[in-house]
Amino acid sequence: MKKFTFLVGKGDCGKSVFARHAIWKYGDRLNVVDGDPSNSGVFRFHDNVVHVPCSSEDAIISWIKKEVWPTTTNRSVLLDLGGGKDALIQRLAVEGRFYEMSKKRGIDVQTICILTDNSEGLGPVTGVINSMPSAKHYIVLNVGKLDSNIEIREQSLHGMKSHKKFKELSEKYGCIEMPKCEYLMDLHVPRITFSALDNYETSAPVDESGKVIIGPWEVETIRLWLDEMSSTFSSVDLIGTD
Repeated sequence: MKKFTFLVGKGDCGKSVFARHAIWKYGDRLNVVDGDPSNSGVFRFHDNVVHVPCSSEDAIISWIKKEVWPTTTNRSVLLDLGGGKDALIQRLAVEGRFYEMSKKRGIDVQTICILTDNSEGLGPVTGVINSMPSAKHYIVLNVGKLDSNIEIREQSLHGMKSHKKFKELSEKYGCIEMPKCEYLMDLHVPRITFSALDNYETSAPVDESGKVIIGPWEVETIRLWLDEMSSTFSSVDLIGTD
């Protein structure tokens, strides 16, 4: 049974980084789709990723139904719609009966809901979950988006974990903590994929002028993070079965 996975969360919470890691881990086995018409946080790193060709909410919903959803015949889908698209997903779920339609076709629908210490992200996540109560939902707390100061980070984590709505979600669905990597932003502006780091010793990532972007220490730190991501999300099935 194939999977159709929505990445859910406010802007700048780590959805696109998660999607880029999924491309590094699964390659062509997973159809990662960039549905963000403005930021394109996945497409600008991977030219072979399908990118939404429209911008209005109605047009994006139609594109998902007609162009993205049918591709689950061949591969499971991971869809990153960008920040602030929770209402769109809810419309697709309620008006389009996305879960019911997918189930009838033998497709498992699930969400990966990524949160930071900003409690404003809880509302959109809860709305999406309520619109598809029978779907599989993963709650992710991205500790990599928290302050680097340990004391401040602990205070932020405590504040979020003490929030009534977060406690309700984590008690029902569990919570996965997305590991931190301080050097990820070094690869954010240049068009450097995680797979480019696999051959760093023979072909170090360079910018347009030929200058090496990051050094061996940073590369090894990111490689360690990639392995930690794979281990942390080992229980999350994005591929499904044939």
